Amino acid sequence: METDSIRPEGGNPAEPAQTNPPSSPPLFPAKAPVLLGPSQQGAFEQLQALARLYFGNSWYGLPIKPRLTPLLVGPSGTGKTFLVRHLAKACSAGFMRISYGEWQPIAARSSPSTHAFDRIHNLLTQHGRVIIFIDELEKMRMDHEWSNCVMQELFVLLDKNPSITSGRSSWDPQALHILHRHTFIVGAGTWQEVWSSSRRAGFADEPPDEDTAEIGRRIEACARIPEELLKRFDGEYVVIRPYAAEDFVQILTSHNDHAAPQLRIEITPRLIDELVAGRRNMRAVQELIARRLLEKASEDADFLQSDIPF
Repeated sequence: METDSIRPEGGNPAEPAQTNPPSSPPLFPAKAPVLLGPSQQGAFEQLQALARLYFGNSWYGLPIKPRLTPLLVGPSGTGKTFLVRHLAKACSAGFMRISYGEWQPIAARSSPSTHAFDRIHNLLTQHGRVIIFIDELEKMRMDHEWSNCVMQELFVLLDKNPSITSGRSSWDPQALHILHRHTFIVGAGTWQEVWSSSRRAGFADEPPDEDTAEIGRRIEACARIPEELLKRFDGEYVVIRPYAAEDFVQILTSHNDHAAPQLRIEITPRLIDELVAGRRNMRAVQELIARRLLEKASEDADFLQSDIPF
């Protein structure tokens, strides 16, 4: 009986043709897509519009410099760092995140390479366009010596006059040029108490303009950091609101569209209600996906495809 199999040239006709075992479909796409929920998308569009205006340099040379330094505000887990990192990729810009806890002033007893301004100088020498993300501003304490030291350096950075702060005798002229004309600075903070109000759950149903104004008033009422620092940023804050039902539905739907069938999440009204009530935003989604991965691993011993010997 003849077969359609192809034998290698010179092979033994008595031996069956060698065939490759069928490959399993990939669990994940080669490159994960960027998933933005409605709350994130609105904030990203605001940041993108400001960055496009800033990097366009149409403002340079004006007698009065426009204020193009946004303050990104949102509860924990809404993806503030992720959003600004995504912005940097969209702008083909170098990216650096410096949180309050990571900021090392020049006066600190540490290696010069770890000082914030030395790190920034190195970034500016490597890229023609830069986005610096200053996070955790709400952790500043007006009565704390370390905070005061960090704040003074933040003023210098926001005013883009680093010569008096850097440990270097002088800054590279090209680095100064990038700082003055091609460095977009974004501040951020959580201000968690702002979101714990009884009105919090209703934010998603209120007009966005009213939300932003109300959130701004609450941040200023907290008096957590000096008004002088807040005024260094654009007074119209960029807000990522707490995730509403539509955020969770869209994010999970996008996840299911790009995941293998066995890793998809069943989206039910009960699940969405639990995610909204939990008030944990993207972290709740990440934990949900992690549980699904563990369930799949317990069902299928070969699922992990790991070389770890246990």
